[in-house]
Amino acid sequence: SEMRRRARCAAESLETTREALSASAFEALRPSAVVIALASTANRPREMYEIDFTRVFDEDWEEGVEGEGEGAGRRAVRAFVPLVADCAPPRSHGLRAFVFMKSRVVGGDVSVPGYTLKRRFKPVMKQCAERRTLCVALEGDVGDGDKNDDNCKVNDDDVVWYQANANIRAVPSSTGGEN
Repeated sequence: SEMRRRARCAAESLETTREALSASAFEALRPSAVVIALASTANRPREMYEIDFTRVFDEDWEEGVEGEGEGAGRRAVRAFVPLVADCAPPRSHGLRAFVFMKSRVVGGDVSVPGYTLKRRFKPVMKQCAERRTLCVALEGDVGDGDKNDDNCKVNDDDVVWYQANANIRAVPSSTGGEN
């Protein structure tokens, strides 16, 4: 029935979202940003939502601190949900949400299960109808003056992009219109 199909689609979307925003990927890549692109193909986004983690994973981040990456993964999900909650749903069921992590180059490519290294990848913004950015900081790391103002800017030569192998499909709306 329609209810079972919608429940199955919702469960599949939740599982795919968990895969795409896994804590192990955050820990391995220490991303400076997570970009979620709504598009029919990953290279031509209609809308982009960027969650900036520069202040979370900076050079002073201690790799041995247990749970640090997992906490950042949870913060990413919590930051993403309200960011897109007030947006109109996609008008085409052919749209997908593609997840990218922008990571600083740290002496070699990092292999992360569930992610593919995208060399020379740069999102095409010309046709992007909307782009939103949200900066996330660790608790207590606010108002550090001008010290962190340029911290959200990372030189493109110093970063590599990783794309989550899982992408989230749009689910048709229950109102009968396209979604």
